[in-house]
Parts: sequence; C-alpha cells; structure tokens
Amino acid sequence: MGSSVVFSSSVQLLAVGALTIFVVVFARIFVRRSGGPPFPPGPQPDPLIGNIRQMGSNDLKVLFEQWGKEYGPIVYASTFGKPLIILNSFGVAHDLLQKRGSIYSSRPRLVTFSEMMGWGYVLSQLSGGPRFRKHRKITQETMGARCMNEYAPLQKKATCMFLADLGDTSANFVDHIKRFSASTILGITYGYTPQGVEDEFIQLAHQATLESFRYGGPGTSICDLVPFLKYWPTWMPFSFHQKHAAYTRTIVEKLFSLPFEWVETKMAEGTHKSLTGDLLNNMKEGKMMFGETLDYEDIKHISGAIYAAGYDTTAATLETFLFAMMLNPDVYEKAQRTIDEQIGRDRLIEPSDRENLPYISCLLKEVLRWGVPVPLGVPHLLIQDDVYDGYFVPGGSSVIFNVWAMTRNEEVYPEPEAFNPDRFLHPSSQQAHEHVEAVWGFGRRICPGRTFAEANLWLCIANFIATMDIKEVVNEDERVITPPAAFVSGAIRHPKPFLCSITYRSEHARQLVADAKMGSP
Repeated sequence: MGSSVVFSSSVQLLAVGALTIFVVVFARIFVRRSGGPPFPPGPQPDPLIGNIRQMGSNDLKVLFEQWGKEYGPIVYASTFGKPLIILNSFGVAHDLLQKRGSIYSSRPRLVTFSEMMGWGYVLSQLSGGPRFRKHRKITQETMGARCMNEYAPLQKKATCMFLADLGDTSANFVDHIKRFSASTILGITYGYTPQGVEDEFIQLAHQATLESFRYGGPGTSICDLVPFLKYWPTWMPFSFHQKHAAYTRTIVEKLFSLPFEWVETKMAEGTHKSLTGDLLNNMKEGKMMFGETLDYEDIKHISGAIYAAGYDTTAATLETFLFAMMLNPDVYEKAQRTIDEQIGRDRLIEPSDRENLPYISCLLKEVLRWGVPVPLGVPHLLIQDDVYDGYFVPGGSSVIFNVWAMTRNEEVYPEPEAFNPDRFLHPSSQQAHEHVEAVWGFGRRICPGRTFAEANLWLCIANFIATMDIKEVVNEDERVITPPAAFVSGAIRHPKPFLCSITYRSEHARQLVADAKMGSP
C-alpha cells in the first residue's frame, strides 16, 4: 500500500513537471514579441526542445564557434524554452560581462552541479548577494598580488619537488603534475604537504573533479535542461544521472570536510599556519577578516573552493605545456637560450626574474591560448532584459562566453592552431594580450586567484625549461612517436594521453635541483 502511494505521488509529480515545462516552452516558442528589437540571430530550433538536438551530438566549443561564424558574434539559442546567449567575440563579451556586469554577473540555476552534487556554496557557483561578496573579497585578498611574496617559498619548494620527481621517474609525469598542482594550494589553504599522488586529499580533488565533469560541465546536464528531473526517484528506470549525482555529492562533501577537519586537529595539537587556520582563529576570537565576519560554513567553502578551483586547471595547463614543448622543439630551444642568456645556468629561476624573461611569460600566455583549459567558462545569468547592438536580450538568459573561439580569432591570432609565443612579442600584440585574458573570465566573475595561479605556473615552467630537456619518444624500431595535437573534449581540457622523454639538461642541472630540494624548508 505504502509503495503504491509513493509511486502514485512520483508519477503525479513528474506529470505536473512535464506539463509545466510544456506550457513554458510553448509560450516561449509560439508567443512572439510584439514590436521592439528582434532577438539575436541563431540556429533554427526544433519544436519544444529548442536546439538541444544539435548541442547534444557535437563538441559545444566547436559548434558554438561555427554558429558564431554563421550568425555573428552574439547568437541566440534555446533549450526547452530556456534562452541561451552565446558570445564568440571578446569585444562583445567585454561589453556585456565587463561593462554591464551589474546585470550579467549572476549564475543560472545549475541543478546538477550546484544542487545535486553539492557545489552550491562555493564562490564560483554563488549567484550573488552578501555571501558571494564576502567569499570573493576574502579570496581576492588572500590570493592577490600583495600575498605573492608570502607564498614564494612554498611555490619554490613545490617546484623543486616536481623537478626532482621528474628526474627520478619521468614516465610518471602526469602523476608528478598532479602532486605539484595540489601541493602549493594544499600548503596555502590547509598547511598540508602531500607525500605522493596517492595522498587522500589529492585523490579526493581528482575524484571530485572527474565525477563532477564526467557527463558535461555546469549548465549542460539533462537536469539543468529539464530541472524537474532532479526529483526523479533513484529506484525508477533511467535514474542513472540521479544516482551518479548522489555518489558525486559524497565525494564533494569529503573534499570540503576532511582537510578542514585535519586543520582543526592540528590547531588543537599546537601551532598551525595556513589560510584556513588564520580564518578559524579570527572567527573564534571574534575578529573580522578584511572587514568580514565568517562562520564555519564560510571558512570550509572558501578554502575548499580555492583548492578545487586551482587543482585541475593547473594540472591541465602543465600537461599542455609539456605537450606543446615536445611538439615544438624550436620554441623550447629558444626558451632555453633566453634563460641561458639572461640568467645563466648556475642557479634556478626566482620569481623576481620574471620581468627579465618576457619570452617565458609570452610562452605561458600561448600555452593558455592554445590549450584553453576551460573552453566555455562557467555560464553567467542576465537578471533583466537588455538591448545590445539593436538586439533584444531577454532577462533570465544563460550567457556562455566561448573562450575557444575568442582565442582562435584569426584576425588577432594568425594561424591559430600553430603554437607561437612570438605572437605576444610583436609590437602590435596588444589585442593578443587582451584577448587571452578571457581564459580567466570576465567582470565580477573573473578568477580571483589568477595572480597566484599565473605566478605559480610561470615559476614551474621557467625552472623546467632551465633544467630539463623534453623530446618525443623513440620506439624499438628507432622511429619517433609523434602524437597528434589532440585534446580530450570536456569542461576542463587536457591533452590526450601521450608519451615523452624528459631528462636533465646536464649533470650540473641535476645537482642544482638536488641542492635546492635539500635546502627546501
């Protein structure tokens, strides 16, 4: 009797949800605007479902780029009646997301990612309001330029460990990258030093990222497109998505809780220094942090967001760097010559060397442009109707900025598929420098940790170039194995698995790394 009542209630719920979706979709498709500016141009939608059929069978970054070439820099599409605005132009994205950030900086309802998987309280997913402003302020203050000197020793230590690991077992370079990308962020946020890639906290970050993006990024899952499916019972057929989201939520909750609890334990045992520890001490003593009052949930999610956001994007960028250097030995040789001429070979690279090594900075920008770690960013939400360039942009639209298309604009980046850091050294390269900043986001949603992330990547890359050689692998038949320049399609973009040969440039380079590792605190 009880089970039949539950079944009946579930069916009624689904029926009401389906009817609601039908009415909303019908109204948006068949009720035309009377007068006023037209919607932006876009692909022809299918009845009721909109453009979901085209989107479901294609690589979205490439599809959206094609739509941009066909319909213009601002494209209108829909999914089940929900308006979707796609921006393929840096200039348009800057106009809307930067200059009009007051109305374009919210977040759409991300049912799967935020509500079902448990990411809803992290900074990147908060729609706005006091909590958003509080978390953003704390993150900007603690990860901004004024803190770079404080973090430099930890960055140098992690870099030395990374180089030493590569020198010992270069075949495991992906594992070494994971350890490096976790080490600096874990050290800052929790005062924790992982001992290897199998470390529990590294594995948690890896699993949480993998499972959260396994079937698409925020805004692209079936429950984002049809929100009432969130309530589909897990015991009914076709509930795989709901089961996977529930499983992922358990991992995400551990990602936030376990490192936080480790810090509390260490603080109880004695002296402990970390961002989380500082925030907890201020909270317990009733002190404000940068003018803000925090509670346990604030601290847990601020620290967890910093770790989660930086881990996989850093790893993806370093994998892309190695991939690009192996495929472009002329670029790598030029980078080594630049360091030899400006710094020499008698010491490792310091953060203070950055201004004297502009080519290495340009090389990093080209890695970010060519590899585009997050091709479609995270969707914004327009909170009220707007008019732009003669087009009506309806409030409630999800707004996607296609970083992939922006960083492959042939007018700004000739031969965009070629890896060429020199494009940023050209006297007329101002646009190239501006457009690549799209990888960090726009306006009020720009990555608050970008200064730290870029400094961390630069130091690691510069020291790798100074001490290591990287080449393609030669097989048993003495044939060079050259992999295609191919990437795994996903919300965070990694190169497809590849082999490479990494060795020290010289015995002197090996000794420099060994001495630096021994001298690390």
